[in-house]
Amino acid sequence: MKPKYFMGLLVLMVAIVGLVLLNKELNQKKILEMPVTVQTVEEQSLLVVDEQQQVYRVPTENRVSGTYREGDKLVIYYEGEVLETHPAQFSHVISIKQQR
Repeated sequence: MKPKYFMGLLVLMVAIVGLVLLNKELNQKKILEMPVTVQTVEEQSLLVVDEQQQVYRVPTENRVSGTYREGDKLVIYYEGEVLETHPAQFSHVISIKQQR
């Protein structure tokens, strides 16, 4: 009786550890990047277009103002979703880098 009990307990523990590791992997957010071109510089945001000419609004708060100009090539690093508004918006922008 005891060996079956311990074997069942061992299988249950392995299953729990496997589920915890799988859940942790699924919950890690993936950082995505999107190359864009600045279309319009606004006071607290940028209007940018991607390669398919989709327009996005990108907030620029907490960033140095005056560093972006129309025509600049940027890469937007973000996680989460792109919100289906007009213009589209990123749910969470991590950083904005200028392409060289």
